[in-house]
Amino acid sequence: MNADERTRQPSWIPADMKAFTVHVSLCFRYMARELLDWGPVQDLTKCDIFSLGATVLEVCSRRELASEGEEWQELRRGLKRDHPILFLVYTELHDILIALMAESPLHRPSAHDCFAVFSFLKSDLEKELMFQRQYAASLQEKLEHVRGLVKFKRCKSAY
Repeated sequence: MNADERTRQPSWIPADMKAFTVHVSLCFRYMARELLDWGPVQDLTKCDIFSLGATVLEVCSRRELASEGEEWQELRRGLKRDHPILFLVYTELHDILIALMAESPLHRPSAHDCFAVFSFLKSDLEKELMFQRQYAASLQEKLEHVRGLVKFKRCKSAY
């Protein structure tokens, strides 16, 4: 191995190390704590949910999130209802942001749960489809009940 090969950076690190440092510090803004603990991560999708919450929080508050320091630590301990940044966000989003940025991955919802619980995120067409499916299911139950009654009545009249 010659001197050039020993001093060459890995291909994933840009030649301009300053650009790499800026990029990494920007990424930390959105990372869940468990990703940075260097241990095994049970469910990476829960890390994605945290990152989604941090991104939504940053966009809705119109404020850049910290990439280090006490504020960064505080957000990784879970977004609390009295956190000052929530005063900059629509109140309709408070509950979902608190859930998305919960400290424990076990307390963060799945993407499916978010759309099931927080129906205000659904479009009008999705809401109508959900209503029609529920209505169809209730009609199906009634039909099965009537079929059961008719079948019972036929059996009774045969005796």
